[in-house]
Amino acid sequence: MSAPTSMLTNTCPYPFNPLQINGTQAPNTTVCPHGCYCAYCRIFDKHLLSFRHEVYCNKRPYTHIPSASIPVDVSGLFMNQNYIAGISNDSLVHFTQLQKLYLNYNSLLSSEMDDHIFDNQVNLKLLHLDYNRGLINIRKSWFLKLVSLISLSIEHSVVKTLEKGLFENCVHLQTISLNGNQIAKLPIDLFHNLRFLNNINIRSNDIGLLPSYLFLGSPNVMRFFVQKNKVTTISQKVGFQELTKLIALGIQYNPLVCDCNLVWFRNWINQTNATLVELEHATCKNKDGISLVSFDANSLRCYGIAIITVISTCSSVVFLVVVSIIIYTFRWDIRYWNQRRLLRQQYERLQNEGPPPIDGVQVRYDAFVSYNSKDRDWVLKSALPTLEGPEFNFRLCVDFRDFVVGGAIADNISDAIKYSRKMLIVVTKNFARSEWCYFEMEMARTRMFDDHEDILVVVILEHVASRNMPTLLQKILRKKTYIEWTENPDGQKVFWTRLAAALNTPNAHHDRLLN
Repeated sequence: MSAPTSMLTNTCPYPFNPLQINGTQAPNTTVCPHGCYCAYCRIFDKHLLSFRHEVYCNKRPYTHIPSASIPVDVSGLFMNQNYIAGISNDSLVHFTQLQKLYLNYNSLLSSEMDDHIFDNQVNLKLLHLDYNRGLINIRKSWFLKLVSLISLSIEHSVVKTLEKGLFENCVHLQTISLNGNQIAKLPIDLFHNLRFLNNINIRSNDIGLLPSYLFLGSPNVMRFFVQKNKVTTISQKVGFQELTKLIALGIQYNPLVCDCNLVWFRNWINQTNATLVELEHATCKNKDGISLVSFDANSLRCYGIAIITVISTCSSVVFLVVVSIIIYTFRWDIRYWNQRRLLRQQYERLQNEGPPPIDGVQVRYDAFVSYNSKDRDWVLKSALPTLEGPEFNFRLCVDFRDFVVGGAIADNISDAIKYSRKMLIVVTKNFARSEWCYFEMEMARTRMFDDHEDILVVVILEHVASRNMPTLLQKILRKKTYIEWTENPDGQKVFWTRLAAALNTPNAHHDRLLN
């Protein structure tokens, strides 16, 4: 069978006849697939005359690569327009000298392709897989050993996904053509570190965004075609300005949005020496389809990212400073409001339990003593012995003795205030600084407002400056008559008498008091 003239070079006129060459060919180079054409081609490699096999099996009914009948020294294998659906790992394993492989117009399916089909093709330079309607996913494992690959073409093959790191070992790639597929997203490193790469064709796909640093480590790109995709903007980070050898760029028939994000690219068009192919067909989707060339970037009021960042940062700092000043200035009010909120929740919980039955047991103590733990000596050695002694015979509630062991402090305080007729406040500098004392005062005040009971009795054990008191304590001292402690023995007799009288004053309906 004679080979079509279009498929042969002028250096490949010889039908297969190994004896005509040098008579030393091994037996496994003397075979040829049935119905195919095999020829030795004259190759000039560094001025040395040599011969390589080329095998033409185009338009044949093969459903797989006929590995057993292909010469092992084949350098060019053409199997276009067959019915091949898959390639196994051993289909090409013996063809270590293969330099050109054409499998266009077959039925290749990604699912039928093994992971390491090209592991022995370290000399392969041209790979064409066009018009295979089942190559949906292009896998990295196919390209791991293709270190000599120069040109790759996978056009019109319904490709949808490309694995990350696809060409990281194909360091000699010059041409990549993925035209006419359904690729929606490019891996960020697809064209990275390919210093010989000069032609890229990704036209007619579904690509919506060109990744930042698209050409990192690949400065020699001369032609880049991305027309008929879904690209809406091209930022400076893509890196066209780094391609000093760029001579042709195709971006037409994309739904470009001519806004501040496209200003850089519009201005770059005026500066580049590259030819923008059919630029008149590059239009602004959001500007009634006007030409990109007619888009006046200067008419937009756009602020640079740096300016926006500075403004945002300054605004955030100012906002934080203002908030900090407000919080510091009104810190006592904020604490007061928060304590009121917590106390209201606590008191509502107690109220939801229902009013205590009027059966003579609901009032357990004459007074709950609110004091700071640092003032315990006075409570323990003076207040308790005197007020609970035979002269006055009061029943007092104090934390270290009467609180439920293991119970929550807030619950113990709430119960103590609820089941005591009075609340005795022992004011000292320590008391004014105490969080729990503040909590106890708030709980007492809540009961006073809700039940209309005057339950507070205030003792000044130590003078405290107003500026060192929380707002609530200041209000209480302004409205309540307080009793001052004295170190004078005669004055102490008057103190205890006045205190006992204050504790005995009624503050609720008589049926709420202990009989």
